[in-house]
Amino acid sequence: MPSLGRMTHGPGSPHALREANKARILTTVVASGSLTHAQIARRSGLSRASVTNMVRELAAAGEVEVTDVLRAGRRSRLVTATGRPGYVLGLDLGRTHVRAAIADRTHQIHAEVEDRMPPEANVSEGVRLAIDTYAKARGIAGIRTEDVLAAAVGLPGPVDQVTGTIGAGTLLPKWTGVNVVAAFGEALNLPVRVE
Repeated sequence: MPSLGRMTHGPGSPHALREANKARILTTVVASGSLTHAQIARRSGLSRASVTNMVRELAAAGEVEVTDVLRAGRRSRLVTATGRPGYVLGLDLGRTHVRAAIADRTHQIHAEVEDRMPPEANVSEGVRLAIDTYAKARGIAGIRTEDVLAAAVGLPGPVDQVTGTIGAGTLLPKWTGVNVVAAFGEALNLPVRVE
């Protein structure tokens, strides 16, 4: 299985960006089920041309299947994730808790663990606790690190989807202004989406 999202080159390199974008496409398809190229482009924020090229690469690697369908009298190409192994990590951070869940491509949860997070925890403490909770969940599920393809992080506050920065009004005041996408992406070495 290709290591989607694993940074084998520098984090800002074109190769790393392409791998992160392929992981974003795969995560979008896994989370939503079968989608057309146009739907993937809208949901991932990538251009239609980029989606078409990267879907071709993902299909060649056996990560997705592409089928021609007729919808409302128009031909479309439908992209579906294959049944190959691959998992997504979900992290839910609240004022007093962190929860980690690991699910497969069929949305079946294989493990879920919750730990207490001190309300006064700063970003590095919160990220470290989340990583520890994730490790516990992975151990319970018996899943290898390399089989986890991406992570989604939920936080109690507004997140700028362009910069990945958490804004004012969060229940975690020490996190205001922090690029949480970068903080978790670096700690997990995975593509991260924050909501």
